[in-house]
Parts: sequence; C-alpha cells; structure tokens
Amino acid sequence: MDSIIDNRLKENSNSKSNTEEDLLDVLLAMSNVSRVQVKVLLLDIISAGAETTPDTIVRAITELVRHPNIIERLQSELDDVIGKERLVEEADLNNLEYLQAVVKETLRLHTVVGLGIPHFSTEATKVSGYDIPANTQVMLNYYAINRDAKVWKNPLKFDPSRFLNSPVDVRGHHYVLLPFGAGRRRCPGMNLALVNVAYNIAQLIHACPISLPEGLTHLDVDVEEKFGMTVARGNPLNLLIKRRLPLDVYRRAGLQLSGV
Repeated sequence: MDSIIDNRLKENSNSKSNTEEDLLDVLLAMSNVSRVQVKVLLLDIISAGAETTPDTIVRAITELVRHPNIIERLQSELDDVIGKERLVEEADLNNLEYLQAVVKETLRLHTVVGLGIPHFSTEATKVSGYDIPANTQVMLNYYAINRDAKVWKNPLKFDPSRFLNSPVDVRGHHYVLLPFGAGRRRCPGMNLALVNVAYNIAQLIHACPISLPEGLTHLDVDVEEKFGMTVARGNPLNLLIKRRLPLDVYRRAGLQLSGV
C-alpha cells in the first residue's frame, strides 16, 4: 500500500491533465485523513470483498446442512415467495424474512472478523470506568460480543428464529450484535456484503437440493475453524448439488447445465 500511495502522489504531482478521480485520490486529498487512516480504510475494503463474503456464505451453508429443519423452512419460504418457475432476484430479498434471519444468525455466530479492524483514540477518554489514554490502539472483540450469554439465549446454538420479530439488526445500531462494527469506522463494504450473502444463499437453497456425500449425515458436518485475516472453516465443505427447479428456469437465466 505504501508503494501504491507513493506512486499515486508522484503521478498527481506530475500530471497536468484533469483525469477522473478514484477513491484513493479522494482520500489523499482530504486534509484531515492521515496516511495511516488511508491504509486502514483500504484494508477494510479489500478484506470486505476478498474473504469475508465467501467465508460467510460457506458458514451459512454449513449451518443449514447441519440443521435439516432450518433448510426445509428456508426452502419453503423461497417456494412461497418466489415459486418454482423462476430464479431468485435481488428485488426479492426484502420479502424473505426467514432468509434475512438466517443471514443475521450466521453473522452473529460466525463473525468472520472476530476482532475487527484496530481503532485509535485521538484523545483521552473514559469507557465504563476505564481510562483510555490518547493515542491508544483499541481492539474490539466482536466475536465475544456476538456470543455473550448475558444477551443471547443459548448463544452457541444456530437459531435464526431469534431474529424473527426482533428489532436487532447488524448495521451497527445495536451494540449486542456488531459483525460490521459501528459508527464512522463501520465496514464500508457492509451493504454490498449483506446483499451478496443473502442473494447467494437464496439462489443456492432455492435452485438446488443440497446433500452430503454418501455415508455422511448432518451430524458428521464439522464446524472447525482456522484463523487468518478472517475466521473461516478449518476444512473444506464437501456437498452434492443437483437441479431442483424445472430445466427451463435455468435455461432462461442463461445457465448451461450438464448431468444434473
């Protein structure tokens, strides 16, 4: 990132043409944003697109396969709202209440960025009786917050129904659930991630019956984790996927299917 920023600053100082600005140009032109803050924001955006979204989708499918009753309920909602004569569209997502509950519960139980991006106190302050000096790096344990037994009943249980008729959301307005952080340092890729996660889960569950390899049951699916930039599955998730809807539905969407 340092080399990218240095090259951009050099290009901007030598350029006499009015080329179109991109995000990096805008950030570097802001007098109240430091070089460190520029790099942290870029890291937010990179991590939001590169790992967190696919990791969350895989964790959601893992939990659905482990809970046949939940996947059946989700398929039933999709069939009621979408039918079986077309595929899910982005415009359908707000009408799928149980799907949104599945996404929220996945983000609660499997927070892929467990400690979030580091925060930095610009001035001395006091939080819950603790003195936080100026220039202190602060790490928030979102993983622990989202599994707090004082807030969540059976916190280690995957139960999307806890979010039905619940005002709690994932957008940083409720401090009991912070998969994306909160405030001005909230994940800038949040809205895109929420749409991508919900849309991909809906497409897969609606269009395909999912089963495990021969000889395995839902009790055999592990939830082992590995830690890197994100908290992801420790082992590959092996599934069998077939066609669930009439063949014309896939053809109208431009999908080429073979042997399913």
